[in-house]
Amino acid sequence: VTIPIWVTNVGKQAFSNASALKTVTIAGGRDTNLVLGTNVFASCKSLETVTFTGNELGTLDTGKIAIPASAFYGSTTYVLHTVTIKAGANITSIGSNAFYNCISVPEIILPDALRRIYGAAFYNCQALKSITIPHEVNMIYTYTFEGCKNLKEIYVTGKDTLVSNYIVSDNPNLIVYTNGKIDDFADGPRDTAENFIVKPYIDTRDYMRDTGKIEEISEENQKYIDKIVKLCQEKNVKKYKLESQPWPLITLLRFSTFLTIWSLII
Repeated sequence: VTIPIWVTNVGKQAFSNASALKTVTIAGGRDTNLVLGTNVFASCKSLETVTFTGNELGTLDTGKIAIPASAFYGSTTYVLHTVTIKAGANITSIGSNAFYNCISVPEIILPDALRRIYGAAFYNCQALKSITIPHEVNMIYTYTFEGCKNLKEIYVTGKDTLVSNYIVSDNPNLIVYTNGKIDDFADGPRDTAENFIVKPYIDTRDYMRDTGKIEEISEENQKYIDKIVKLCQEKNVKKYKLESQPWPLITLLRFSTFLTIWSLII
C-alpha cells in the first residue's frame, strides 16, 4: 500500500490485521500535516518493509508526520525487517509502542526532524544493535528500548537531551553515549545511570563546523571519521583535538577524492 502526498488523514486501525499486506510506503502531506491513527498498521503479520519517502528533493518542506502509538505493533511472529526513513521525511515524533515487538528490524535511522520519542517506542526490537538519537530530541522516555537485548550502543547527539534511567531494565552492557543528564523522575537529573553505562558523546562534525575548519563532510568520508570517534568513545576519551593530516593518511584510509582530512589525535 502507498499513501500519496495529498492524503492528510488515515484513520486508526485502518490497515490493522491486514494479513496479506507486505509493503507500506508513506510519502507524507504536501502542504499540511499527515495524521496517522493509532494502530494504523498493527498486527499486519506479513508486513516486511516500511518506507517513509518524504519528497524527492530530500528537504523538509512537506507537512509533518507523527508516527502514532502502536503504529506497527507486532506479534511474536512479526516479519517486518526493514524500516527506511529518507531525508525528506518530516517525522517529528514516534509514539509509544510504535514499533513494539518488531523483533527482526536490525537498524532504524532516525530523521533530523524528530523531536520526541515516547515510552516503549522500540519495545522488544531484539535485532536492533545500535541507534543514533537526533540532536533535537529533548527526552528519551521510560522503557523506550526495553527488551532490546542485543542493543549495544545508543548515541544521543543532543547536548541537553534528558535520558530516562529506565529506558531499559535488563541490558547492563548497553552503552549510552551522551552529554545530557540521566533522569529517574524521582531525585532529578544526574550524571550516572543504574541500568546502563554512560559515556561522553563526541561529535567531530559539530567541532569542525563550529571552528570553521570544514563546512560539509561527505557521507563516504564521514564513515572513516566515525570509526575514529567510536574508538575514542569506547576508550572513554574526553579530550581530543583535530588537525590536518598529510597525503599518506589519505591513501591509507582510501578516500576517493583529494581533500583536507581531519582526524583525531589522542
